[in-house]
Amino acid sequence: MRKIMSAALLSISFLGTGSAFAETCSIGSREGLLAYMEEFATSFPPFTAQVAMAQDPAANEKLASFRYNHEACEATINLTGLKECFATADRLAKMNSRRRTISGKATQGMEMSDAEYQAQLPTVLQTLPPELANGLPANWREVAAQKGWQAVTYRSRTVGNPGPTQSYMRVLFKIPGNPYERWIQFTIGELDNPNQPEQLIDAIAVNTQTKQISFNQFWRNSNGKDPQPRASGPHGTSGTMDSCIMCHPNGMRELSPAPGSYPEKDGPTIEAMNASMQDYKKLNWQGVDMDAYGPPIGQVEGCVRCHNGYTGDPEISRGALTVMTHASNYEHKLLGDLSMTPTTLSDRDEALQFLKKIPLMLPELERQRMMMDVYGGSGGSNLPQAISTLDWLRDNKTPAGTPYLLAADRDRYVKSLREMQQENTEVFDGANRTLTPGFTTAEETREWLLQNCEILPPQSVPSTEVVDSENDDDVPTSGTQGTGGSNARPQ
Repeated sequence: MRKIMSAALLSISFLGTGSAFAETCSIGSREGLLAYMEEFATSFPPFTAQVAMAQDPAANEKLASFRYNHEACEATINLTGLKECFATADRLAKMNSRRRTISGKATQGMEMSDAEYQAQLPTVLQTLPPELANGLPANWREVAAQKGWQAVTYRSRTVGNPGPTQSYMRVLFKIPGNPYERWIQFTIGELDNPNQPEQLIDAIAVNTQTKQISFNQFWRNSNGKDPQPRASGPHGTSGTMDSCIMCHPNGMRELSPAPGSYPEKDGPTIEAMNASMQDYKKLNWQGVDMDAYGPPIGQVEGCVRCHNGYTGDPEISRGALTVMTHASNYEHKLLGDLSMTPTTLSDRDEALQFLKKIPLMLPELERQRMMMDVYGGSGGSNLPQAISTLDWLRDNKTPAGTPYLLAADRDRYVKSLREMQQENTEVFDGANRTLTPGFTTAEETREWLLQNCEILPPQSVPSTEVVDSENDDDVPTSGTQGTGGSNARPQ
């Protein structure tokens, strides 16, 4: 038997493009492993969307080398108590390998092809419930009530869905089940043409036991009937799926309807739906390891107070904003509808809360008239629409003959909203902007890669003795396997 102690290390180089280790691990000390990890993190390029999608050749080369080295030294890493120190880079390297494998294939942003993803979907998400199998029934409210489903209609602030009118109007069902809860959302006709057949159906299933979330889409024909899985290319389409990862950092995306866009009776259900989404907490994505996508964006601006990957206050924590989060989300949330802003000033919050309460203020026919006056046909809900809504409430009167909103209150709310937008503009779109979607700094990347690399006191460092023997029974082993992949560790 030959024993190699930590003091008898072979000389190695941590620099260059080649592997730092030989075919068998030639570094046996905790200090040496930490030095390698620090050099890797320090020399790794700043994390970008290109790095995340395995489109950066230099990053690809470094990650391939890291993965080889990690596999060669995994036993030593575990024995020296550095498994967690190497875990973040290991997840990144494995994610990178998966993305390189599917390069050139349709992936809807996932780490597998659309064909592979569809084959792995839960059975309950591969088809629609019989009640919805031929599209949205005209009596959808009655159907939902009979089945014990939650159902609401509202207007999206953000997205005009693919279809004949790019409609922002929606009907959403929450379908209970064990273990799967399903969320099925139909695009419906716009305000000025509500009977226009639409085509897109979005569907999500959450396994409440494993916390896995899965996505699917269905596409109806031009009459709004016969929905089929969108990935199959039904009704003359290409089969291209939307990329969920670009807009859903939490997995579920809480409802933030355009002000006044839902009837009063749907208000409690929308609140209940949002509470259900919050109760899921951190979800495991089918087909993607969300912990492998770099440091959270918005550390300087205060975004991480909420968007911290569920590592902060449980009451407000949600999924981290990463380089995969599309720039249009920041632009709309910060500069458009102002629903994602770092400000916590009470007068700003008062204006936003007032806009949320509009359905409680108006008789249903008046609410519908206001929506037509403000929006008419298709269009998003940004600051101009918010101001137009406040103007409408100022200029129109209750049955008692008083304005729905006093002019002084209207002016105060508009002033607050414009100040909020100006502050957000300085963060996102000003000369001294600090928030750049799709990019992180070299220091943020280094800190992320080294996030679990605390140096233990000397007396706490496990023995670094490594035994090399011709008899496998003499070789120390670890009962803990390396981490990696979307199901690598409990969430």
